[in-house]
Amino acid sequence: RQLSASDWTSPAREWLERLLVYRKLVRGGLRAAVRTQMPRTAARLGPLFDAYVDDFVTERAPRSRYLRDVPFEFLDWAAPRLAADPRAAPYLVDLARHELSEYAAGSAPDAPAGRPDPELALDRGAVFDPSAHLLRHAYAVHELSADLDARDAPPERETFLLAYRDAEDEVRWLALTPLAGEVVARLLAGDPLGAAVAGACGAGGHPTTDGVLASI
Repeated sequence: RQLSASDWTSPAREWLERLLVYRKLVRGGLRAAVRTQMPRTAARLGPLFDAYVDDFVTERAPRSRYLRDVPFEFLDWAAPRLAADPRAAPYLVDLARHELSEYAAGSAPDAPAGRPDPELALDRGAVFDPSAHLLRHAYAVHELSADLDARDAPPERETFLLAYRDAEDEVRWLALTPLAGEVVARLLAGDPLGAAVAGACGAGGHPTTDGVLASI
């Protein structure tokens, strides 16, 4: 019901004030979780960042009970909006995905005990560490400064990065050529090596010559 003037002098006022404090705390916690995992994206968005998080909470709200999942849910929601927002730099969605990839690789399960057969064969697939995943960006955001105050812009260039966690549990990214990126994408999807190479060469218009195959 609509509140009258008398309601604001009743216990309803105290209840509403508590509700607003709780609302502020919840939103602040969600905002901090997103900022922690994509600090450079948040810094480059400036005041837009808080507005986007507020709209996310209002329109959708997190589905997961874990704070670590909130930034990923936020970006799924925000990506198409940021891409269409003239106030946001066009590379920011790629930067946000790049920043979140560090958490995705860092929190991935460990590889099973024992090592698979290291021999490669055209009729067999490849076994990747569970942390490995491929990023495909329109901008070379991995070349940006790590300084939160930096506002440099990345070159607009198709970029493939293989994110993974190494033996010392450090998250790293390996820059790949477009052809190698297409091959790895197919290998990650489960294709045998021969089919992955043939498919990547076909998609990129590369002849399957001995030189191309040897380089792969």
